[in-house]
Amino acid sequence: MTFERERFVVRSQDSLPDAIPEARETFEYWEKIKGDRPLPDAADIDVLRIPRDWLPHLVLVDVETDPFDLRYRLVGTAVVAWLGLDP
Repeated sequence: MTFERERFVVRSQDSLPDAIPEARETFEYWEKIKGDRPLPDAADIDVLRIPRDWLPHLVLVDVETDPFDLRYRLVGTAVVAWLGLDP
């Protein structure tokens, strides 16, 4: 199985489906908080600004590079149910 990373990248809000208005709202919020950076800092993310219907499907992870470590800040209930565990 090949994972095509580029397939999952949203490059502009024009590529978001009109059928999902929350996607556009979330994309606009994400673009605003990240600015010119590839990703926003953890402190920039306010989960209260993300549509409630999306929270069960989100995973927010802090990545430490030296030494490498992952710290899960938020794992939505739908993700936990799908994985069968709560990281």
